Order: sequence, then C-alpha cells, then structure tokens
Amino acid sequence: MTLASQQRLASAAASALAIGQVQRRATPRSVVQQNSTMRKTNPPPGSVQPDATLCNVVQQKTRNDKTNPGDQPRSLQPRQLLAARMLTQGYSIVEVSTHLGTARTTVWRWMRDRAFRAELRQLHQTLAATSSTARALARARQEVADEAVYAAARRALGFPPPLGPSANA
Repeated sequence: MTLASQQRLASAAASALAIGQVQRRATPRSVVQQNSTMRKTNPPPGSVQPDATLCNVVQQKTRNDKTNPGDQPRSLQPRQLLAARMLTQGYSIVEVSTHLGTARTTVWRWMRDRAFRAELRQLHQTLAATSSTARALARARQEVADEAVYAAARRALGFPPPLGPSANA
C-alpha cells in the first residue's frame, strides 16, 4: 500500500467516525455500567414488585383450574353404557355402531373418553371375577359328578367302597 492510499483510508475512517457510521467497541467500563443499570431495572425472576397489579402476578394453578374442563369424568349416556356392555361381551365396533344406529367414528370417539374407558375397565374386572367364580363352581360340580360316577361304577362291579375321606359317597 502506498502512502497516499493509507492517508485516504485514514481520512475516510476518521470521517465515518465523525458522522457516526462506525460504532466503537464497548470498553469494559461501559459494559459494567450497562450491567449495573440492567440490575436496577430488571427484578430477579420470581420476585414481585411492590406496586404490581394482580395481572402481573403469576398465579399457581390449582387442580380445579384446568384449561380443558372436558377431562373431568362425567356420567355416561344410556347408549354409551350399552355400547360398553356390548364391547365387553365381544361385539366388534362395527356391530355395536350398527346396533345403536350410530357411526363407527362415534364409538371410536367414545372409546377415547375417560369415563367410557373407566366403565369398560370396570366391566372387564366384573366379568373376570364372575367368570373365575363360575369356572370354580363348574370344576367343583364336575369333581362331585366324577366322584359319584366312580362310586356307582365300583358298586356296580362289586368292588368294596374305597377307604378314606371319599368313602362317604
């Protein structure tokens, strides 16, 4: 670079500084001054200014302040109860919707409902409890019937009655 080009560059830089087109770098002292003013104007997070109005205060939501009140359990309509019973008994969604005269999408929507799912769960538990009781009763009846048939066969063939707890037959 020649001396003349260096002088032109220096004069251009000086004129740009004078006009304000080029910003100076912040010195450490000015950065400290900026930080101290920011601390004065911005309160620490979570604190409330003494002259704050209620709309400025962050209120904690309680369990009853839900934004979606539709999530709360509600009672089911009779058609929904019938649909739940039919689904529990093994009917398909198409069969249930045809029987009720509704669209399949309606039954699908009911199945996403919290109260409907709770009803289905309760019906499944009741069905499981009654079916296990019914199975136990059927087993006991079969054992009694088998014992009676066995005792009758022994008597018919002329064998002596068995000794032990099953001798009372």
